[in-house]
Amino acid sequence: MGKQVKKLLLLLIGIIFFQGCTYTVTHPIAPKSIEGRECVQQCESNEYQCKLEETRLNKTCKKRDNHKQKVYERCLNNNKNIYNDIKRYCSKRKHQKQCFKDQLVVYKKHKIIKTCIAPANNYNRCTTDLGCGSRYSKCFINCGGSYYYEKKDLF
Repeated sequence: MGKQVKKLLLLLIGIIFFQGCTYTVTHPIAPKSIEGRECVQQCESNEYQCKLEETRLNKTCKKRDNHKQKVYERCLNNNKNIYNDIKRYCSKRKHQKQCFKDQLVVYKKHKIIKTCIAPANNYNRCTTDLGCGSRYSKCFINCGGSYYYEKKDLF
């Protein structure tokens, strides 16, 4: 096939593929009355407060998760240091393996060696969605506003 035929074929495939690709643009139509506009200002204020609360909740959650991760890492590190101390202590003894086992039993019995609990790996856990946008839309409409939806072609 010649280069021009290939280009024409690619163009035709592109047109067929992208035909019908549209997106919607939302246009808000503000209420005409003064009361309606004042109402919308209250909606905007409420949305702003809602988003602040969402952000605060997400930050608090992430701080808590970071703290749990640090506690877990400290626990692991502490246990590692204890194991190393026991190894060092037992390395000078005649029956090293038995010494190590005995020391582990004592340390675990007295809860010096702790069970470290890893925090859950739920990455979306701290994504709080209070629905601020949909609340605003409902409020906007209740105040007398409306939306006009316009479909546009992608290309």
